[in-house]
Amino acid sequence: MAEGWPLPPALVVLLLSMSAWVTDSCPAACSCPKGQDEVHIMDCNKKKLSAAPLDAPDGITQVTLNHNQLTLFPFLGNVSSNITSLLLVHNRISELLMHQLQPYVSLETLDLTSNSISELRVGSFPSMQLKYLNLSNNRISLLEPGCFENISSSLLVLRLNRNRLVALPSKVFKLPNLQLLEMKRNKIKIVDSLTFKGLESLKSLKMQRNGITKLMDGAFFGLNNIEELELEHNNLTEVNKVWLYGLRMLRILQISHNAIGIIRPDAWEFCQKLEEL
Repeated sequence: MAEGWPLPPALVVLLLSMSAWVTDSCPAACSCPKGQDEVHIMDCNKKKLSAAPLDAPDGITQVTLNHNQLTLFPFLGNVSSNITSLLLVHNRISELLMHQLQPYVSLETLDLTSNSISELRVGSFPSMQLKYLNLSNNRISLLEPGCFENISSSLLVLRLNRNRLVALPSKVFKLPNLQLLEMKRNKIKIVDSLTFKGLESLKSLKMQRNGITKLMDGAFFGLNNIEELELEHNNLTEVNKVWLYGLRMLRILQISHNAIGIIRPDAWEFCQKLEEL
C-alpha cells in the first residue's frame, strides 16, 4: 500500500477491534496479553485489589490475582464460567464456600498458596472438574471427611504444604485419580492405619518435616501404585515391613534425617522394586 493512501474501511474496523482488545477491553488495573496457543490471560498481580474486576474480556481463560488484598474468593462476572486457571497466591482469603466457586464450571487449576484458610469442610467445593489444587502455606488444621468429595473424580495434584495439620482423619483422601500428594511441614506426629486408602492411583507422597514419630501397621496400605515416598526430616526410629506393607511398586524411599536405630531383616519384603534408598 502506497504511503499516504487512505486505509480501506474494513481494515480500519479490524485495527480498531484489535486495539479494543489490547486496551479498552481489559480492566484498567490489569493487563491482558495473548499467551501461547491463543490462550487469553488477564494479569492483575500486585495491584492492591480488594475485589476482582468484573469487566474482564469475554475471551479470558486464565486469571492471575497474586499479591493483592482479596479477603473473599473472587467473582469475575460472566467470564467466570470460561476460566480454566485461577491463581490467587498471597491474598487474605480465609474460607472456601461452595457458592463462591460454583460459577467456575471450567476451572482446572486453582492456586491459593499463602492465604488464611483454616479448614476444609464438606461443601467447600462444588461439583467441578478441578485437576490441580494448591493450598500450601495456609492455616489449615481441619480436613473434614468428605471435604474433597465433589472434586474426587478429577483431582490429580493436591498440595497441602506448610499448614497446621496435626492428624489425618480416615477416609478423607477418597481421590481415586490423584497422582501427587504433598503435606510437607505440617505437625503430623502419627500416621494411622489405612490413612491413605482410597488413593489407588497415587504415584508420589511427600511428608517431609512433620515430626512423625510413628507409622502404624498398614499406614500406607492401599497405595498400590505409589513409586515415591518421601519422609525425610522426621522422628522415625524403625524401618519394618508392617508400615511398608503392600508397597510393591515403590521405587524411591527417602528416610534420611530421622532417628532410625533399627532396620528389621524382613523390612523390604514388599519392596522388591526399590531402586533408591
